[in-house]
Amino acid sequence: MTASSREPGSLAAAELAWLWDLAKRVQACRDIVAAEAIANHARTELAARAGNPGLAAAFEETVGPVLEILREREQLQNLVLRDPLTGLFNRRQLAEALPRQVARATASGEPLALGMLDVDAFHDYNARHGHPAGDMVLKTLGVLLEGFCCRDDIACRYGGEEFMLIMPGTTVTLARARLDALRTAVAQAVIHHEGRALEPITVSIGLAVCPDHGTDAEKLVAAADAALYVAKSAGRNTLSVAPAR
Repeated sequence: MTASSREPGSLAAAELAWLWDLAKRVQACRDIVAAEAIANHARTELAARAGNPGLAAAFEETVGPVLEILREREQLQNLVLRDPLTGLFNRRQLAEALPRQVARATASGEPLALGMLDVDAFHDYNARHGHPAGDMVLKTLGVLLEGFCCRDDIACRYGGEEFMLIMPGTTVTLARARLDALRTAVAQAVIHHEGRALEPITVSIGLAVCPDHGTDAEKLVAAADAALYVAKSAGRNTLSVAPAR
């Protein structure tokens, strides 16, 4: 059967092969953003062809379910790896990402900075304003952290009112400047809850850098935690850098 004589809506072998290859490429994507980019490019190509109308329908029937599976998979991964309150990565993701980033930094010789942030006097804040207001504080801090992230940074909620920021390829000098800017932004943030502005908050920050303060994840976290303790002891709303080993 020639292309001109085949039944409306039927697909040629080349069209079937194109669909099959497209479905495999979409399914192989690691995230839904990349998959949808491929699918949207294919839709543009289909619109330009304006040939067999059955191809567009077959495309949606073939690729649509694959995209839906990828969306559901990503939603499940977010439930497992993201903190539901702030939307940041959670401690489980930190436990997976930090050793990998430290190993990469050690192998490449590039620095890796780790900032540990803690909301000052948060338990007293909750007692004065209530837990819903405290949740709004944590959400706001999550938004600020996300906004301060560079392309390769990883922001995590470590637990309670503690947060971590992994900064690959960042020297201690640059990390200190960035985290101090974040500390200032937090102190200046106006947080609203139930139609009123809440009492301002501050954070204390401990900073450690690989390899200066540790060449494995456990030692790096311990160094950042010790630096955070120094920052708290210095009067809060401060940043402290771990001492060199």
